[in-house]
Amino acid sequence: MSSPIPSRLSAIAAALLSTVYAFVPAPALAVTYSVGSGAGCTHATIQAAIDTAASSAGTDTIHLTNGSFAQQALGISSQGVSIVGGFDTCTTPVATGVTEINGAGGAANSVITITGNSSPVTLARLKITGGDETTDGDGGGIDVSGPSVVTLTDVEISGNTAQDGGGIAIRNAASVTLGPNVTIVNNTATGSGGGISVDFATLKAEADGILIAFNHAPNGYGGGLYVSYSRNVDIGSPGGLGLPVIYFNDAEYGGGIAVRAGTLSALPALVRLYSTDPTRPVRISANSASKTGGGVYLRPYFNVDLNNATSTLCASDFRIDDNDAVQGSAIYADSDYSLANDLRSTEVFLNAPTSCAGIAARPPSARSCVGQPDCNLIDNNYASGDATPANGATILLQNAGYLDARNLTLRDNVGGHAFRAFGDADDGTGRRAAVLLRGCAIFDNMYSLEALRFEGDRVSSLLEQCTVAGNTVGGAALIRFGGASETALTLSRSILWQPGTPLRGGTMPGALSVNGIVASALTTLPGATDAIVADPRFVGNGDYRLRAASPAVDFATGPAGTDLDGRPRNRDLDPKPNFLGTTDLGAWERQTLLPLLFNTEFDSNADAWTAITPGVASWDPTQNVVGATSSGAAKVTQAGTPNLQRVYGYSQCIHVPGPGLYALNGWGRAGAGGIGNRDYVYLNWEFRSNGGESCTSGIVDAGGDHFLSNSSNWTRPANPGLIDVPQSTWTVDSSITVTMVVVEFGVTSPPTTIGWVDGVTLEPVVDDTIFRNGFDPAL
Repeated sequence: MSSPIPSRLSAIAAALLSTVYAFVPAPALAVTYSVGSGAGCTHATIQAAIDTAASSAGTDTIHLTNGSFAQQALGISSQGVSIVGGFDTCTTPVATGVTEINGAGGAANSVITITGNSSPVTLARLKITGGDETTDGDGGGIDVSGPSVVTLTDVEISGNTAQDGGGIAIRNAASVTLGPNVTIVNNTATGSGGGISVDFATLKAEADGILIAFNHAPNGYGGGLYVSYSRNVDIGSPGGLGLPVIYFNDAEYGGGIAVRAGTLSALPALVRLYSTDPTRPVRISANSASKTGGGVYLRPYFNVDLNNATSTLCASDFRIDDNDAVQGSAIYADSDYSLANDLRSTEVFLNAPTSCAGIAARPPSARSCVGQPDCNLIDNNYASGDATPANGATILLQNAGYLDARNLTLRDNVGGHAFRAFGDADDGTGRRAAVLLRGCAIFDNMYSLEALRFEGDRVSSLLEQCTVAGNTVGGAALIRFGGASETALTLSRSILWQPGTPLRGGTMPGALSVNGIVASALTTLPGATDAIVADPRFVGNGDYRLRAASPAVDFATGPAGTDLDGRPRNRDLDPKPNFLGTTDLGAWERQTLLPLLFNTEFDSNADAWTAITPGVASWDPTQNVVGATSSGAAKVTQAGTPNLQRVYGYSQCIHVPGPGLYALNGWGRAGAGGIGNRDYVYLNWEFRSNGGESCTSGIVDAGGDHFLSNSSNWTRPANPGLIDVPQSTWTVDSSITVTMVVVEFGVTSPPTTIGWVDGVTLEPVVDDTIFRNGFDPAL
């Protein structure tokens, strides 16, 4: 017989559990309300629905019918709610449109005010317009404060006005996330933050489709975005509507973005820029400032009580382009002084390896754009005053400003200087003015003064693995120092090619270190070691990468790492002799010996080739055998050519990277007609042991013709023509010239010479031993 005790215990336990569950509240059920007129609508006004939702537990949802709700000044306080527009009717299950919430004509207030709310608020499928905040001056479209957590998706905020934050104001520890397809356009701040103002708050904007554009702060800071004493502002969106994320905004200071440390307390400010789509880097583009900081403006804080804080820009995988200001067309880093004349400066980190001011340089969502076009690029920025050219800098650092830039390209900018920095002081942390450039390319800019100018004492500059070339420099030197005490200039593993312009001017830096450079002159750089004056031999046509026979290839010893394109350093190119090691100088490391010749497939043009006789050589889009269909080929044609006469077409000359055996080949075809009337197509070559820098100087040491075809079909010989470059005669100026030749061979009159060439190759024979021992490649 079983014991009754267990059953009694079970009964007691069950009774206890039922008592406990009686005191546990049921989970809150979210309620959906509908605003509009007609069947199924629960409310006629949005505010009525918000008020009802406030008395309901849980995060409720409010559906808004299509159309426009006028004279709105909505308030959401201490409640979680989701407001979704775009429903055709109150009974429509899925939203397909957009609902306009318009504040015009109503109270002079924000269209939507969100306060004191730790529960999530979501706004979706809305157009918020007509806000004219005058009560506290913040947030014409939306004013978010307190611990509020707000997410916007598919929202347009346009045509609003406020003192700060014409479109949105985010303040007092609030947090706002801009989701996909949020556009903040055509808003105005009479103070700061034409599009968005962030004061001691958090903003995340990394979704696709975000656009902050055409906003205005004509008398203040930050046309697109104003950030004040906030360190949690992330901009990573690739942009929206086919435009960059921060685009065509204007302000007095910081046309695109202004970052200021605390104006009321000593709290720092920091903005991170990064990319989430490698093919579309985050961009600050086409913004303007009537005074300083066309793209980005930064200002620290220092008050009478000596409380101070800095402002920091932390940008990775970005582009800053087409911005305009009197000074700092791309970036202006300001400084601030106390009444006792103590100083605080700002910091700019471009592609910092790990962190910026104690914060990770990139969030987990960031993606590198290295190797993609227009990545880590500052270009086409314009220093102007009243729409006329000015002597402002592309990047300007006020007293003790600090710039640490890696993997950076500056090109096609216009102004007085690329970089200008002011020294003469230490800031409150002991930091001094510095411009540190590692892995940089500065080319094709137009500067009326020096490209790099450093004012006063206590300023340092570093150019390491940089290429500086092709710039218009109107000043007396490429780099100018204005002070000597505690100043330093270091040039390392770099190329400085500005023929006709002294590389250094002004005062001699207190510490000058020049090691491992190829330069256009060295007279102003005394004490330089492992430095030569030589043409770097760039690829050309605006490409400042190196040809295989460049003296800067395999020049130095250096650490492992990557170049400006993200490719590995220390690539040893055989048979190119090493100078000191396998590291190339400048921003780019040449990865392979080939190609030696350029544009050999004539894709879309005959660039890199020179026509020997005008009108004889041309690019023919109707013919090709290699490359994409209809990519073209080189054509040689001449009427009335006597029989057996040679007609010369395109030619290209290259310096030979090293001694050895080289193989020349290509595709050729003759014109139509009988075999007795078709011309002969050749590649002619000439080797000069000392072709000079022009490549074609000096005597011809050897030469020959390599026959390609006399067929009306494209033909490539099975065996290449071989060019021997002996060790005994090779020099750094040895060259090979390749020329297309068509020999007239016809019996009909009048004769017309015609032939085509495509897919030309010139490459070293990897193992030429068998050829040098008498091996016949034709056998």
